[in-house]
Amino acid sequence: MKYYKSIAVVLGLLAASSAGALQAQTVNQNPGAYVQASVGSGVAGNTHIDASASGIGSASGDLDPKAGVFASGAWGYAFKNGFALEAEGVYVRNDISTGSLNQALGTPAKASVETYGGLVDVMYAIGKLGPVVPYAGLGVGYGQARYSLLGGSSSSDGVMWQARAGVSYPVNPKTSLDFGYRYLGTPQFKITGSGLALKAQTDLHILSVGLRYRY
Repeated sequence: MKYYKSIAVVLGLLAASSAGALQAQTVNQNPGAYVQASVGSGVAGNTHIDASASGIGSASGDLDPKAGVFASGAWGYAFKNGFALEAEGVYVRNDISTGSLNQALGTPAKASVETYGGLVDVMYAIGKLGPVVPYAGLGVGYGQARYSLLGGSSSSDGVMWQARAGVSYPVNPKTSLDFGYRYLGTPQFKITGSGLALKAQTDLHILSVGLRYRY
C-alpha cells in the first residue's frame, strides 16, 4: 500500500543518520523543551470506501480528497543526541471529490472528512546541512474522523499515525522555522447495523510551515 513507501522513506533517513552518513556538526546546540505551531494543507491523498447492504451486495472504491486545511500544536523535548519526543495535537479538514457518486445519484454530492486528535512523535534531527537541519520522525496516537455526505454526518474514533520529514532553519538560538511533510493515516470510520456496513479510511499528504521556540 501507498503508506509503506512513506514509512520506508522515513526509516531510511533514520538509518542513514545512525550510520553517520552526514557526519554533521552537533545538531542540538540548545537541547531542552520547546513549543511549535504549524499550519498547512493536506494537498493530496486517498479515501477508500467499502460498503455492503443485505440483499443488495457490496462495493468498494477510492475517492480523492481535495486540498484542505491543516493545523497543529506541539510540546516537545530535544535531547543532545538529536532525538526529541513530542506530544502533538492535529486538526485537518478536506472536501472529497465525488465525481463517480454524483453520476450514480444524478445530483452533486457534497462530502468532506474532518479529523482531529493527539499523537506522540519520536523525532530525529539528522544533522546540520548548510543552513538547515533535516529531520525525520514517526508518530502514533488517537483521534476522531467525521465524514459528512448529503447534509448528514457521523464520526468514529480510532488509532491515527503519521510519518514525517522536513527541514528546520534556525533563526536564532531559540527560534526556528520548520518546513515539513507528513503522511497522515486518519482513524478508520465504521458504521454497522440494520443490514448495512460501511468503512472509510483517508490517508493524506500534508505540507506545512511552522515556528518552533525553545525555552
